[in-house]
Amino acid sequence: MKRFIISVLAFSCLFISCANIKMLTPEDIYSKDFLLKMDQIQEVYKSGNKMAATAQLKSLNDSNLSEAERGKKLNFLGIIAFSDGNFAEASEYFSRAKGLVRLDKALASQTRLNLASSYFKLEKFQLAFNTIETIDPSVFSESEKKKYHKLRLVLAEGENAHKAIVSSLIYLLKDKKLFSEINQSEQKTLLMDSFRKLSGSERVFLLEKHDEKEAVVIPFLAAEEALQRYYFGDRAGAEDVLEWLESNFGEYEDVQNFVSEFQYRIENFSKVDVGAVGVVLPLSGDKGRFGKKALMGIDTALNKGSDQLGSTKLYTRDSKNNPTVAKKLVHDLIQKHHVSVIIGGLFPSTAKEEYLEARKYGALFISLSPVYLEKEEKNHLLIEVPGSVQSQVAAIFSEDFLAKNGSDIAMIYPDSEGGLAYVNEVWRKAKEGKINIKSLASYDKNVKDYREWVQKLLGLKYTRERSEEFELWKEIYSLERKNSSIRRIQTLRPIVDFDWVFVPSYPHEALQIIPSFTYFDAKGLKYVGGPSWMSRKLVREQRNLGSLRFVGDDPDDFDKSFVNVFSKRNKSNPSLVETLAFEGMNLALSILEDSKFDKREELERKLVNMQLIDGITGQWKLDEGIWLKDLDILKIQNNDIKKVNLDAPADKKSS
Repeated sequence: MKRFIISVLAFSCLFISCANIKMLTPEDIYSKDFLLKMDQIQEVYKSGNKMAATAQLKSLNDSNLSEAERGKKLNFLGIIAFSDGNFAEASEYFSRAKGLVRLDKALASQTRLNLASSYFKLEKFQLAFNTIETIDPSVFSESEKKKYHKLRLVLAEGENAHKAIVSSLIYLLKDKKLFSEINQSEQKTLLMDSFRKLSGSERVFLLEKHDEKEAVVIPFLAAEEALQRYYFGDRAGAEDVLEWLESNFGEYEDVQNFVSEFQYRIENFSKVDVGAVGVVLPLSGDKGRFGKKALMGIDTALNKGSDQLGSTKLYTRDSKNNPTVAKKLVHDLIQKHHVSVIIGGLFPSTAKEEYLEARKYGALFISLSPVYLEKEEKNHLLIEVPGSVQSQVAAIFSEDFLAKNGSDIAMIYPDSEGGLAYVNEVWRKAKEGKINIKSLASYDKNVKDYREWVQKLLGLKYTRERSEEFELWKEIYSLERKNSSIRRIQTLRPIVDFDWVFVPSYPHEALQIIPSFTYFDAKGLKYVGGPSWMSRKLVREQRNLGSLRFVGDDPDDFDKSFVNVFSKRNKSNPSLVETLAFEGMNLALSILEDSKFDKREELERKLVNMQLIDGITGQWKLDEGIWLKDLDILKIQNNDIKKVNLDAPADKKSS
C-alpha cells in the first residue's frame, strides 16, 4: 500500500471532534440529570482540568445510565485520552462508544470520526479509511464537514480510493466560482487523475449524486466527461453530456463558453474527405531509412491500380520519430486536410500518441506497429497491422493451444511499456480462469545478463524461503564432489511447476534469456514468444535453445501477387517494413472503396458494419469493439519456421 507524508495542510485536518461539542440532544435520548452532569464535566474539561473531568466521568455509575448515555460518556473519555496523546486508549473508548450511540445520529457520526482520527494517529490507515467510510457527514455542520472531507481525502489517497478522493474534492472545491480557479488549484491534478480512473458509470453517478448546484466543480468535471467521451469516439455520449450541462448549469458563463467551443469542434472535425489519407513516418534522422522503406510499400499499394491513384490524395509528413511532433502532425492533417485515415506508428514509441490524437477526432488510425494500450483504451478506429498485443495473447492462450501445451505458465517480460501491455493481457486471461500464472518476473531494459531475473522466476533468488531444502542439496552436492569430477552449476533445484514460459522479448534478448534457464538446471522447457521471433538468429540457434514457438503471420499464407507487384515496381523483394506499409495502405483503400460520405460518423458506421477486413497478411475481426488479427502459432525447428497445426495430435517430442 502506498504510504504518504503528512503535509502541513493534511496535518491540520487531523483533529479530534471535541471542539464545539454539541451537548444539547433530544430529551428522549438522554435524561435531564445526565445532561446536567455532562454540562458540568464539560466546564471542568474546558477549564483545563482533564484529570478532574476524567475522574467525574468515571464516577458515573454505568448501571444507572442508558445505553446512549454510556456511549456519550465513553466518547468523552476518548476525547480526553486523545488530547493527551493516548491514541490507543482513545481508540478503545471510541470503538466501544460507537455501538451505543446509534440513537444520537450526530454523536454517532462524530464518534466514528474520532475513531478514524485515532486509527490515523496510530498509523492504522486502512482501518481509519474503512471507519470514515461508514460515516454519514450530512449531520455535521459546515466546518465539521470540511474537517471530515480533509481527513477522508488524506486517507483515500493512501488507499488509492479514487471514488472517495473525487467525492471529497468535490466538497472541498465547492467554493470555487470559475473553471480557471479549479485549473489553478493545487488539487486539480489529483481531481482529474482520480476522476479519469473511475468507470463510466461511477463518473456519471458522482456527477448526478452531488447536489451542490452552486459548485462550479460539478460542471467542470462534466466538461471533462464530455471530452473523454468524445476522445474515445463516443460523440453521441459527449452530446448527451453537453445537453445535461446546458440544462443544469446553463447560467454559468464558463459552461456557455465550453459548450459553444465544443460544438464548434464537433462540427469542424466531423468533416471528412473520404479520399484523403495522411501518412506520418520518420523520414529523417536515425530511423529515416525505415520510414523511406515504408513509403515504398505505401507507394506500391497506391499505384497497383489507376483507380486508387486517381481517387486518393496522400499527405505525407515527417515525424522525426518524435512522439510530440507526430501527435501535432496527426492533429494538423485532420484539421487542415480532413483526412479519413492516418497511416503511421512505424515504431511503438510514436504509435500510441498518434493513435490517441487520431481517436480524439474520429480518424481511422492504421498502425504499422503494436499500440501499447490496454484493451479498454482502444476502439474500432485502430487497426494494428502486425497484430495487437490483444491479438497475440488471444492466439497464444486459445483453447486449442492450451489443450496441447498446458495452462500453467511462467512469464518473464521487459520492464517497459510494451512488457506491461503483455502482462496486463495475460493477467486478464488468468482472471477469466483460462490459465494459472505460476511464476512472473520482469527484467530491466538494456541489460545483457538475465540470470538474476530467471533466478527469481525459478524460485532461486530468495534461498531463505527454502532454507531446509537448500541445506539438503548442499549436503548432496558435497558428496557428489567427492566422487565425481562433474561440476554442478546450481545447488538448489529450480521450481518448475509450469508447462511453458511466455517470453515476449526481442530476439537478441531471447538469445540471452533462454540459456539462463539451462544455467540454473531448468532444462527441456518450452518457450513461446511474439512476432519478432521471426528471426534468422533464432533459427540458427534453435538447436541450442530448445522448443521455440511464437505467434505471428505465416508468410506462406501471404498473397503472393503482392511480392510480384512490389518486385516489378521496385526491382527488389519487399522486407518486413515494406510489407507492413503495403498492407496498411491496402487496408485503407479497401475500407474507403466506393465510399461517398462526408461525415466521420459515417466512416465509423461503415467500419463497425464491416466486422471482417481481409488483407494480404491476414484477416481482422471486430471483437468487443476492437480489431483482432487472426494470427498463427509458428515453431522454429530444423533451421526452418513452420506453422503449428493445433488440430493435429500432439507431437510428444516437439509440441
